[in-house]
Amino acid sequence: MAFEKIVFAMKTWKDKVSGNTPVTAAELNRIEKGISDCAKQTNALGDSVSQKLGKIQEASYAGMAWLTIGKSEDDPDRRGLAWSDNELVVIRGGKHVAKVKLTPINVSSDQTDAELS
Repeated sequence: MAFEKIVFAMKTWKDKVSGNTPVTAAELNRIEKGISDCAKQTNALGDSVSQKLGKIQEASYAGMAWLTIGKSEDDPDRRGLAWSDNELVVIRGGKHVAKVKLTPINVSSDQTDAELS
C-alpha cells in the first residue's frame, strides 16, 4: 500500500459561548472517520514493514554467532550470516550458500588506512 497523507482539519471547540461549536452527529462522524483513516494507515504500514523485514533472530551455539532475518525457520526468503573466529557462512532460504575461511591478519599502524581488496 502506498502511503497517502491524511488531511484532517482540527477544530477548536468552545463550550456554551457565543459562536460555540455544537456537538453534532456530523462532527462526531467526522472525528471518527479521521481516527479510522489514521488507524487503517498505521495498520497497513505495520504489515508492510513486517513483510519486508520479518523477524530478526540471533543465536550463539556450536561456537558460532548467527544473525538471520525471516518470518520463520522455513521462510524461503530467510537470509543471514553465521560466523566464528575462523569461518563466515552466508545463509539464504535457510540453507548455507557460501562458506569462507577467515584468516587472521596482523594490522600495524601503517596499515590502518589501507583499503580491503
